[in-house]
Order: sequence, then structure tokens, then C-alpha cells
Amino acid sequence: MSEFDNVQEAILNMMGYWQRNLNFPNSYKSYNC
Repeated sequence: MSEFDNVQEAILNMMGYWQRNLNFPNSYKSYNC
């Protein structure tokens, strides 16, 4: 279960990373407009 917990944590971290990266360009485009 330890490996599964590590993978799940990595996935959650990756999702948060992509969410921040996707939110930045969107806010940047809105700010640019």
C-alpha cells in the first residue's frame, strides 16, 4: 500500500501542478485582453 500511496500523492501533486500552470495562461490572456 505504501507504493500506491506514493503514486496517488504524486498524481495529486501533478494535478495541482497542471492546474496552476493552466490557470496562469488563462488569467494572463484575460489580463492581456
